[in-house]
Amino acid sequence: MSDLDLRALRIVRDALDAEPIERARFISERCGEDAALRECVETMLRGTQEGDDALADAPHFVDALVGQRLGPFRVIERIGRGGMGVVYRGEREAADFAQTVAIKLIRRGFDFDDVQARFLRERRILARLNHPNLARFIDGGVAPDGRPWFALEYVDGDAITRWCDTRRLDVRERVRLFLAVCAAVQYAHNQLVVHRDLK
Repeated sequence: MSDLDLRALRIVRDALDAEPIERARFISERCGEDAALRECVETMLRGTQEGDDALADAPHFVDALVGQRLGPFRVIERIGRGGMGVVYRGEREAADFAQTVAIKLIRRGFDFDDVQARFLRERRILARLNHPNLARFIDGGVAPDGRPWFALEYVDGDAITRWCDTRRLDVRERVRLFLAVCAAVQYAHNQLVVHRDLK
């Protein structure tokens, strides 16, 4: 990977963490007058936005990871995708108890050394967090293709705003819920963790 590609990858990684409305300004600031860098960044960004989605929307798309095992878990279905990660629902196998987890891996094409180091750092951070309003770390390992993964407690639910709207919560009840969210964020901050993409 060239120096230009590495510089572009760092910008793309940070740009994907930024709010979409802020992304263009962020890229302009980081690239400055370097047209080659800007073109490389924009090409990588298009790849992140089109790559997995274009495949997943194809009529006969089959995710190769679905049905495979990662550690003690069978991968059931893809449930989400972020900037450089993809998330699956998994089920524990060969145990005398049932357990559903959310399994996160680095997306194909982003398994560069610095991204992998960042992912492993995220895994170590999650493993040490312990708060009732944060999904618990369950397990971690390395997939057959060399990508690291980790499993978290699976939470099947709605976006907090939709949950509040469905239950027609009044302002007082919404503020009470928001304070619980703030307590979890404060706990993370006290552990020196700052999440740049809270939704």
